[in-house]
Amino acid sequence: MRKLSYLVLFTLITLLFACSGSKNESTGNNDSLATTESTEAMTQGQRYGIKSGIVYYEPMDFMGMKSTQVLYFDDYGKKECRETIIEGDIMGMKTKKRTVSILDGDYSINFDLENITNNKDELKKEATKVNIKSAMANMDLSALTEEMKKQMDYKEEGTEVVAGITGTKYSIKFGSGDKRIYGVMYKNVPLKADMGEIKMVASKVEENASIPADKFTVPSDYKIIEQKQMQ
Repeated sequence: MRKLSYLVLFTLITLLFACSGSKNESTGNNDSLATTESTEAMTQGQRYGIKSGIVYYEPMDFMGMKSTQVLYFDDYGKKECRETIIEGDIMGMKTKKRTVSILDGDYSINFDLENITNNKDELKKEATKVNIKSAMANMDLSALTEEMKKQMDYKEEGTEVVAGITGTKYSIKFGSGDKRIYGVMYKNVPLKADMGEIKMVASKVEENASIPADKFTVPSDYKIIEQKQMQ
C-alpha cells in the first residue's frame, strides 16, 4: 500500500502545481507558444498560459496495476478534464476502472465511466460535485503561493525538454531528510512529476487543440450528488 499512498500524494502535488506554480516559466525554444494572448491570460489569474490543449501521459505501473492518464483543458484551464484508466491484477483481483475528473469554473465533478472487478460490472452512474472556489482562490493568491513554496522548499532547477517542449524544472522537499520531488511545467501545464518510485511524464502535447464540449459534461443518465464546499 506504500506505493498507492505515494500515487495519491503525487496526484495532489501535480494538481497543486498546475494551479499555483511559477508564473515566470522559460519559453525555451517554443517561442510560438509564448503569445501575447497567453501571457495576458496568466496575468489575469487563469490556470494555464495556453488557451486549450491535450496532454497524454506515459503509462505508469504500480503494485501490478497500470495507470494511464489524459488531460484536456480549454479557456486557459477554466475547463479541465482528466481521464484516468487503471487496470491490472492485485492478489488475484482483476480490476479495470475508468475515472473522469472535471474542473468547470468553481466546481470539481468526479465520476466513473467504467468499474469492473473480476468481470463484474460495479459501475454506479453517480457523479460527485463539490464547490472548490475557496480552495482554488487560496492557491491562486500570490502571497500564499510564495509562503507555500517556502514551506515546501520550492526550487527552480533550470529547464528540461519533455515531449518536445522546454519547461521549467522545479523541486520540492518530500518528508524528512534530503529526498525531493521533481517536476516540469510549461506555462503551468504539468509535463512531468518524479517521486522516484512513481513518475508521470507527458508523451505528447497538443497545444490549442479543439476540445469537444462533451469532455466537460456529465453523462445525462448520471445522478449528480452535491457535497459540501471544499475549504
